Amino acid sequence: MSRFTLRQVQFKSLKEESDFTNLFSIMDKACYPANGDCPWTKYFAPNAWESGLRMETQVTPMLRSLNDLVPGGVSRNGVSARQLFLAIRRFLIAIAELDIGHKALPADLWSECNQYALIAEAAAIASSEKKGRRLKVNL
Repeated sequence: MSRFTLRQVQFKSLKEESDFTNLFSIMDKACYPANGDCPWTKYFAPNAWESGLRMETQVTPMLRSLNDLVPGGVSRNGVSARQLFLAIRRFLIAIAELDIGHKALPADLWSECNQYALIAEAAAIASSEKKGRRLKVNL
């Protein structure tokens, strides 16, 4: 970060359920395009939106999946925002494809998205760096 600023900025990981709820709530309210009137979730899955799908309702299944992947759990070790946004992007693309066929969300969709984003591997690297060790991760 110092490349872009005069001060180094430490980014915090997302740990609390409220971190995820606030983020997902914003996705349900923020519009795309920015000056439009279509929330992100509705943009990607208009049929599911009309049926009540909201990103905020996805916090519990997403956290359940993350807690299965992150050693020690999310509330203890947190999740990298960078990796989380990869998982969210994968989720939005998946629900867009499912929405076209009016298909239900698979129960394991968040697990697949979180695995795709390499969240467990990122958490292992972050944990080893906290302990001052370098971790070799095979991808």
